[in-house]
Amino acid sequence: RVVLTSGETDPDLEAQMTTQQTRTEHDSMGDVEVPIEAKWRAQTQRAVQNFPISGRPIEPSLIHALAAIKDAFPDCIVGAGTVLEPAQVDAVEEVGADYIVTPGVSPHLLDALVQSTLPVVPGAATPSELLALQARGLHVAKLFPAAALGGVPMIKALQGPLPKMKLCANGGIEEATASSYLAQPNVLCVGGS
Repeated sequence: RVVLTSGETDPDLEAQMTTQQTRTEHDSMGDVEVPIEAKWRAQTQRAVQNFPISGRPIEPSLIHALAAIKDAFPDCIVGAGTVLEPAQVDAVEEVGADYIVTPGVSPHLLDALVQSTLPVVPGAATPSELLALQARGLHVAKLFPAAALGGVPMIKALQGPLPKMKLCANGGIEEATASSYLAQPNVLCVGGS
């Protein structure tokens, strides 16, 4: 294994990359012929397929990872979450995120989300927060943490006064309960914990 720091090169590695066209990678998914220069692309693809990153605040390393995924797989739809600050909205837009998810909103974050060119799914936990989102022109929200807030009964109760608001119910939802959430007319999708 060769570890290079910024700006360093390894002549042996460079020679190997130019003389050897492909190599076979073996893992639990089987064998794959990988072009040497695409080594990191294959590993990124497998990481995306098997180890999704979610529920972590966006930080520089995750922004770099999002950029690498979009570069390696331009047709892949990649969402950015957990976005917590206005500067993170700008950062994920710049690297090619396809949509933004937040666990909640501050007034400044809400301003940035409304101005964003990307689809956004801001988080909310109360009817008042949902009304504030709706007043700003947003009609899809992440209800978080859905199970702790009352689960399906809460979602049913929100349907009457907020018929235009569609929810992505997240937090505390398990495989056994997902279908009861998805059966609600105001639920677009669910996310577990």
